[in-house]
Amino acid sequence: MDPREAYLEKLEAGLNQGAAEIEKIRAEAENSEPQQRSFLYEFIEKLRAKHDELRSKTEKVKGAGTEQWEEHKDDVEQAHDELERAIDDARSRLHAPD
Repeated sequence: MDPREAYLEKLEAGLNQGAAEIEKIRAEAENSEPQQRSFLYEFIEKLRAKHDELRSKTEKVKGAGTEQWEEHKDDVEQAHDELERAIDDARSRLHAPD
């Protein structure tokens, strides 16, 4: 497997994991207090937007040639890190004491 294919596999796994985490947060939000639930639903929409951004940047890597794909790597890594931080933030807000 060439490095680009391996990287794309890693990205796809990260996208799948991110989507699963967002779904877990959504399911937990349903059982939270109404005020917190409303806030979390707004936060979940932001998570989905970050996930979509990461997906879009991943598609750029897929569409890039074998020579150019690494040019997109920094943008993808930044989007991935932002999504992870946002998921961590949502989890901490979900489990924060009232």
